[in-house]
Amino acid sequence: MSVARNTGCNVLASMTPVVVSLATIPTQLHYLGEARFGILAIFAILLGYFAIFDLGISRAIAQRMAAVRDGNSLERGKIFWTGLAVNLAMGGLAAVVVLPLATWFFGTQMKAPPALHSELVVAAGWLALAVPTSLLTQVLRGAMQAGERFATLNLIYAIGNVSSQLLPLAVAIWYSPSLTVVLPVLFMTRFASMLALIWAVLTQVLGGFAPTYDRERAKDLLSFGGWVAVSSFVTPLMTALDRVLIGSMISTSAVSHYTVPYQLGDRTLLLPGALTDAVFPRIAARDEDGARAMAIKALAVITAVITPIMVAGIIGLRIFLSLWISPEFAAQSATPGTILFAGFCFAAMGIAMHVRLQAGGKPRLVAIAHLIEVVPFLCVLWLGFHFLGLPGAAVASALRFIFDMLLLAWFAGLLKEAVKLALIPAALLGVALAIGPNVTLDQPAALAAGAAAIVMAGLFGLWRLAGMGLSPHGLIIARLKRRAQA
Repeated sequence: MSVARNTGCNVLASMTPVVVSLATIPTQLHYLGEARFGILAIFAILLGYFAIFDLGISRAIAQRMAAVRDGNSLERGKIFWTGLAVNLAMGGLAAVVVLPLATWFFGTQMKAPPALHSELVVAAGWLALAVPTSLLTQVLRGAMQAGERFATLNLIYAIGNVSSQLLPLAVAIWYSPSLTVVLPVLFMTRFASMLALIWAVLTQVLGGFAPTYDRERAKDLLSFGGWVAVSSFVTPLMTALDRVLIGSMISTSAVSHYTVPYQLGDRTLLLPGALTDAVFPRIAARDEDGARAMAIKALAVITAVITPIMVAGIIGLRIFLSLWISPEFAAQSATPGTILFAGFCFAAMGIAMHVRLQAGGKPRLVAIAHLIEVVPFLCVLWLGFHFLGLPGAAVASALRFIFDMLLLAWFAGLLKEAVKLALIPAALLGVALAIGPNVTLDQPAALAAGAAAIVMAGLFGLWRLAGMGLSPHGLIIARLKRRAQA
């Protein structure tokens, strides 16, 4: 499959749960309540954080298997089974460590209504079960990505993610919104997805069941993965701190006001993630010059696609939240949300640099960059939260995204190219932030200015894609020519 087709598969699978999420979040807030919704948001954040027990093995498997994907199947099998054995052991250790920590955190540190305290304790047990399941799933995903089996991977991914949203919601509506009921259903959907991925890896990537363990390959995977693990520890920590602080210092309801726009912005990263997942095995298999050229092109495509989306998001967020949820909710969420949207545009650019370094076998540089970011981010987060509240937390996150992109680009030797490609998007985001707060349905002039900004961003995206021969019209013509030749 081509990179474009693999990216298309990734985008389709990624957008399906996003559409479902947009349709169901108001219903979730209604039936679960803002407090339970906030608890589930923190549950998801902690699940992502405890992925540190993966030790970077899943990413190491993807890189190492991709580098030998045209070699013999025996080598790929040794890499996979060795990595799976290491992660299985780490999953068991994770469950033992997570249970008491989660019990303490949910039981004593969360400010929630007294009626929900018993549900908080139950959440700790299901988190301990979900962590090892998540670790094994990541190894399986890495193997599927290395084999470029994106169609099957994304089918399983889409079904699993949609099920994890609809089935718990259905139970909350027709049986009980209690987390003692919702969380077990959520876990079972994740477990079923893991079983489906096991079948897919065995049949489509390995071609059979022949477990083997190689000590030398384990050392190699741990060496590569150790640096990935540093990033896996630091990045979720920085991602989780804002919401944990909000939940402990304000309320779980305030977590919802911050999390909803954060999730909307974060979902847009599925688009650059889809592209970089598709090019990851190609970069891993290329020489330095080829990998560099592919990374620059990926970054250019990402800026062309993500900038119009973020500009439109900034302009229309307050109106969207008012119509989607309520004007009261929008009043609390719109300001931090517009700031986050601007930041996520740079986070999308950073993904290309992140993949360039990891696929090129340089996870150490990614880890060093993330370690450098920790102290400045904590200082800015504390200051922003102390003086500005929710908007201050959003400013801290946005600045971290910008700094992360620039630092990773520098380490990748692509800082000049990254800055050049980011200049116009930065200007367009600045215009959107200036206009966005004034855009409401009863302000025609502001609406017109906002629409003009969105059009400008769209034209920029088309112009940049056309410069690379990737305009929609050009792609259609090229596809018709290939069909005619065939």
